[in-house]
Amino acid sequence: MESDKTSYLGLVELVDYEYLMDIHGVDLAEQIYAEFIKRLQQWIRDCDQSKILKDKRFLVVLNRLDSGGSLELATAKLQRLFDAPYILLGQPTFLEINAGFTKINGTELDTAGRVRQARIALKHAKQDRVFYKLYSNNSSTGYEQQKQLIKTLYRALDHGEFQLYYQPKIHAGYGTVVGAEALIRWHTADNRVVPPNAFINVIERHEIARPLTWWIIKTAVARLAKWPKSINVSVNVPPLLLQDQEIVDVIIDALDIHGVAASRLTIEVTESVMMDHLEQAVEQLNKLRALGIKISIDDFGTGHSSLEYLKKLPIDELKIDRVFIKSLCQSNNDQVVVKSVVEMAHSFKLKVVAEGVEDQATAALLKHLGCDHLQGFLFDKPIPAKDFEKRHIV
Repeated sequence: MESDKTSYLGLVELVDYEYLMDIHGVDLAEQIYAEFIKRLQQWIRDCDQSKILKDKRFLVVLNRLDSGGSLELATAKLQRLFDAPYILLGQPTFLEINAGFTKINGTELDTAGRVRQARIALKHAKQDRVFYKLYSNNSSTGYEQQKQLIKTLYRALDHGEFQLYYQPKIHAGYGTVVGAEALIRWHTADNRVVPPNAFINVIERHEIARPLTWWIIKTAVARLAKWPKSINVSVNVPPLLLQDQEIVDVIIDALDIHGVAASRLTIEVTESVMMDHLEQAVEQLNKLRALGIKISIDDFGTGHSSLEYLKKLPIDELKIDRVFIKSLCQSNNDQVVVKSVVEMAHSFKLKVVAEGVEDQATAALLKHLGCDHLQGFLFDKPIPAKDFEKRHIV
């Protein structure tokens, strides 16, 4: 029967420990961390082994689990132990955790190799926003490919291989250009153009998002300074960077250097900002809005839309996702959705932008439904700055 048993090495991490230190201070953060360890010790059995690592992750070896589904049972028990909040200074504080596991098979790897595999699984759990992941050879291959891609992206940034393209935003009533969305494109040294979906998601999950986003902001503002004051520019910012205190300084410096009014710059964030660290995001967005910068919620309607979020978030604009636009003329349901979003947005005194407009009939219907601005291939695809200027700026 012993041959039916399997052992696993795992790493368990308390999410955002550094953030807990920032908002609570070291002493209270350590109290929370002590509770994290206490609950983990309630989880492990006498036959298991455990150790606290220097990076504050908890290493565990789950010995002799039944091979059929017992890791799932063990992780379910672990998750239940963290369902209840920890009462800190009379206030409930939820302890979020992630975990990564690897199966221990014979002696083909030393302990360091198994820990490396568990780290990869933990990283993938955080990236995929799930409670835990089990390492597989495929995850190792994917991890190595991502590492190589990130190195290449850093080199591309250093060598000036990125460009900003601009797609016009059109006033629905007058048909005039009111602004543009800045979109990144990668032109490699060997004259290939890498499609954005091949690297954008990787960028947003790694540290390179920071220097690349700062470059995008500075480049877009520098170009904006050359355009008429009636034209604005929108820049996409990954949700995690809204927790970065430097973003405010980067934007202020860019606007000051080029003499651009803050009201001409719009920061676009996706709806996921509403689910992850809402309070910090609101604080940062309030700082930006106080400067006069506009805030837009991108892809609205595809995430966790809520009147409560709209009430809390300091925003100026909603962008209706193209999924509701592409069949608008044929779908009464989509028309009802768009009309409802427009009416709701206008009641909050927000502008509404429809993305993915590809024909005149759709543009006319959106105008009738009350959309303020339109964006899509009907007016132009994303194009280099010089081409945008030739086509859309008199």
